[in-house]
Amino acid sequence: MERTDYPALLQKVQPGQAVDILNDRVAQVKRLNTSIADWLAERCRLEEQYAAGLRRLARKPIDDMDLGYANRNTRHDRVDGLMME
Repeated sequence: MERTDYPALLQKVQPGQAVDILNDRVAQVKRLNTSIADWLAERCRLEEQYAAGLRRLARKPIDDMDLGYANRNTRHDRVDGLMME
């Protein structure tokens, strides 16, 4: 049923049937809302886990050799040179 069908419901069915139809619709919406809430909670949990991993990674020092430079001075000189270009 479409949302616009509900006002005319009493003209088509008995009041008891209308109540049953509306109660079924409310139950369906409740299940949908619960499903959406569960999905959002899971997404929130995964995003928090991802953010924690990024924070851990950001705190991890990178060895100068990993960057391809022999010492810190050379690394800074090259980084500064790149920034100025």
